[in-house]
Amino acid sequence: MIVADSVLARVRAEASRIGVTQTPAFLGDIRGGLTLPRLVRGVHFAAAFPDLRGHQATSAITSLAPFGIPNSLIHEWSERFRGGLNQLQVDAVNTGRILDGQSLLVISPTSSGKTFVGEMAAAKAVVEGRKAVFLLPYRALVNEKYDQFIALYGGQLAMRIVRCTGDYADQVDPFVRGKYDLGLLTYEMFLRLAVSQPQILNQIELVVVDEAQFITDPTRGISVELILTYLIAVRERGIAPQLIALSAVIGDSNNFPDWLGCKALVSSHRPVPLREGVLDRSGMFQCLEADGTVSARELSQILGPLRAAQMELRRPATE
Repeated sequence: MIVADSVLARVRAEASRIGVTQTPAFLGDIRGGLTLPRLVRGVHFAAAFPDLRGHQATSAITSLAPFGIPNSLIHEWSERFRGGLNQLQVDAVNTGRILDGQSLLVISPTSSGKTFVGEMAAAKAVVEGRKAVFLLPYRALVNEKYDQFIALYGGQLAMRIVRCTGDYADQVDPFVRGKYDLGLLTYEMFLRLAVSQPQILNQIELVVVDEAQFITDPTRGISVELILTYLIAVRERGIAPQLIALSAVIGDSNNFPDWLGCKALVSSHRPVPLREGVLDRSGMFQCLEADGTVSARELSQILGPLRAAQMELRRPATE
């Protein structure tokens, strides 16, 4: 109605300016409701209001420094990612504003760099004195991330990292008491603790749900759905941690971001080509190449170059 009144007033004013009296009217009617598109900031807004644009990242890891990422962490990430940030990660920072505390749903193929999006947000939270949790579907993934994070963040950065998987080596007590900076948990373990010890949510300010596509899994999906439902429900009590949900491509998102109440960053780009094939008992791998041809090689010929590439990525820059 405000827009309509403004249009009618503008028409009458312009008519009066040329000495004509007009009584404008709208023809037709609106049925089924009126929906206006959601306004989003684009290139024109950034050009008109550069002060409101915020810091902008590039592919260079050093471009994260203005966001408050310490130099020691930038150095570690630069050693780890020689090629810098990919486009998905740059968009998560610039458009999703994950380093400014905004929640985000990231949907992209496997091996596209989603996990590092959550890792950047978690590291920024810890640097600011906020507690973060990383939720993963399997114990093996929790243990793998724990070893990786301890080696990367536990030494020079002195980050307190705990894990809770339901195993004997769990660190449930320090997690419940808040004696940690970053917690790594399986879905089920976090759900059990959040229900039995609801006070833990008062101290958590970032939740990263990795492999969020498990919400569609017939057996494990209920755990992910209950976790997200619980996080949405506690918003009514003023508890609203930043949420980063990382999902593989799930087809129709079915209003997933609207339900979570956050933006969605969707990408179909696959940095690592997906190769489908058959491995027989002799160790021969037959696959369909991108050009449509069929190739057959021994599996060792494929794994050898991959291992060499991994070793090269891990090699210090000083060598």
